[in-house]
Amino acid sequence: MNIIQLPIGSIEEDKDQPRYQFDEEALQE
Repeated sequence: MNIIQLPIGSIEEDKDQPRYQFDEEALQE
């Protein structure tokens, strides 16, 4: 669950990044 530790700002900036899609999958699980 390292994704949750990341700052929200970084996630917003990485919306176009593959990481954002990966975050959604992790949240669903």
